[in-house]
Amino acid sequence: MPPGSDPLAERGAPARIKTGAYVLDDHELVRAGLRSVLRVAGIPCAGESGSAREAARRIPALLPAIAILDDLLPDGTGMDVCRSVRAVDPSIRCVIMTDGDSEAALIGAVTAGAWGCLSKEDDGAETVRLLRRILGGRTAFSPVFRTMLLRPAPRGSTADPRLLALSPQELRVLLLLGDGMSNREIAADLVLAEKTIKNMTSTVLRKLDLQHRTQAAMLIAGELARIAPTAWADRLGRPSATADAVTLALLDCVAESDGAGHAAENTREEGAHRLALALQAARPDSHFRDH
Repeated sequence: MPPGSDPLAERGAPARIKTGAYVLDDHELVRAGLRSVLRVAGIPCAGESGSAREAARRIPALLPAIAILDDLLPDGTGMDVCRSVRAVDPSIRCVIMTDGDSEAALIGAVTAGAWGCLSKEDDGAETVRLLRRILGGRTAFSPVFRTMLLRPAPRGSTADPRLLALSPQELRVLLLLGDGMSNREIAADLVLAEKTIKNMTSTVLRKLDLQHRTQAAMLIAGELARIAPTAWADRLGRPSATADAVTLALLDCVAESDGAGHAAENTREEGAHRLALALQAARPDSHFRDH
């Protein structure tokens, strides 16, 4: 019998319908809070536990539509549970929940095949919105992760103050804009979706208080002429290309799209593949920050 198939359906009986959400967290107060959020959203609680081993056993048996998994538990991790559940029934949509905006948890969620990553910093309304996205067959990541990924690194540069508002990733896009490249060309150069580059370009223009990409190209050209390129890059604290690629891959993963069903599944798997390649390239000389 293939993984994820329903034994009743194999015998000709109707397949069991997946419904509700399973909650895994070792703190009772957190589980109580999530039960309240689920109740407001009209999503039944299919079960709960504070043990990773118990959850890995019970979730495939209870057949919830969603499994909300705490990232760190006394006897394992939510990512381990996610992998275990997916090996038995990949149609159960797992989502990782973490404290704050941990980049390690985000990377773990994507590589484990989760449908998203929630933050305990989110309010109830945002958590409900994200869970409904997953129920609708879409990926869902807390906005705190995009904010974290675009957070500028501390630096004491004397460069144009507007440039200091940009993250290293946005600066890289700006440099390519300065080379006259289109969004499609930048996407090909960075091995990312064109939509991601379009969104990042819009963010760059907004932060620079500019209306057109031509203005942005002129700004960076003038800055490069004023400061030697290598000194400019050092002063702005640009990361290595490999670490940059990891962050860009993560940005692509957390970007919300309208695709659902098989389209969302394919996009999720492609994003995880790109991240895995970036991690492999960065592993020898990079250490990922965990906020």
